[in-house]
Amino acid sequence: MNSSRSSIIVDLNKLEQNIKSLMASAGNKDMCAIIKANAYGHGAVNIAHKLETMGIKYIAVATLVEAIELRKKSIQIPNVLVFQTKLHQNKQNLIDNQITPVISNLEDLKAFTASNIKFHLEFDTGMQRTGISIDEINTAIELLNNSNIKKIEGILSHYTSAESIDQTQSKLQFEAFNQVLSNFKENNIQINRIHLANSAGIYLNDNVSNMVRAGLAIYGLSPFVNKQLNILPIMSWHTKPCQIRRIKKGQGVSYNHTWLAKKDTVTATLPVGYADGYPRVISNKGYTLVNGIKAKIIGNICMDYMMIDITNCGLVTLDSDVILIGENNSTITASDLADWSNTISYEIVCNAGKRSKFFYLNGDK
Repeated sequence: MNSSRSSIIVDLNKLEQNIKSLMASAGNKDMCAIIKANAYGHGAVNIAHKLETMGIKYIAVATLVEAIELRKKSIQIPNVLVFQTKLHQNKQNLIDNQITPVISNLEDLKAFTASNIKFHLEFDTGMQRTGISIDEINTAIELLNNSNIKKIEGILSHYTSAESIDQTQSKLQFEAFNQVLSNFKENNIQINRIHLANSAGIYLNDNVSNMVRAGLAIYGLSPFVNKQLNILPIMSWHTKPCQIRRIKKGQGVSYNHTWLAKKDTVTATLPVGYADGYPRVISNKGYTLVNGIKAKIIGNICMDYMMIDITNCGLVTLDSDVILIGENNSTITASDLADWSNTISYEIVCNAGKRSKFFYLNGDK
């Protein structure tokens, strides 16, 4: 335990179990593990090392900086995809570090058809974010034909709402993606890897892809609201009290006294605040776990501290474990924090533990 603030514990054995479960659900298609944004806050280098020992052949990040950092840390996974525009300005870095660009616009495609760098092509089937427009597919194929390219490394798109109960949009995207593939087949351009599914998309009927891209789910967090998956959260977040106080009835706690004691109360001050990635909006809403008992958050969460009510938590000392995310009799998940914050679990784990010490369990490195 990092006594000064808090600790994040990442269970790499659970990561492996999650990936095996997801691959089974995907019909054992190849897995591209998404480890952008520091592996959704879990630590990209350590996650990548574990993926490497598992034999995962594809990982993906959002920026070239992220990709190069992995190579500097001796990650030898053969296919590191980077989802970034204007990558043609960094050709040499891609070559030197054996990084695969995901091309999402015609400008980049024009530049890369003149090189020997393998690439994946992203087509926009409805996200309206990045990707070559369906209307531009003939131009894209013409660029490939003019360069005598008859085989490309991959083609992909991205579902907008695969986790939704209403699958109308996903079906439209699947049909559009199928049309893209048909156009390439008509032009005799072979494709090595075809991928459309994100974590939620793994559970949709897809008979054209041979790879899936899983992000949130490999970390044990479900993209669905009311659907249980055979995965387990790999992150837990712990701290210890730095002060224990007795508050008299009528006294207030923290800035602006948004919480007033209705009776004499025992409180603990925790060295975790919004600068550590714990959302301030949870003030007076959520709870922590102390001795397996729910300890309510009281008062406004500060930049460096938060206060909890430990009156009914039994013996609590400055060495007691306080669970912010994790389990002990009860469970607190990143999804719970997201619900209390009116946000999504992605945002919670990406921000969690900014000043924490990280520990990795059951990993090979």
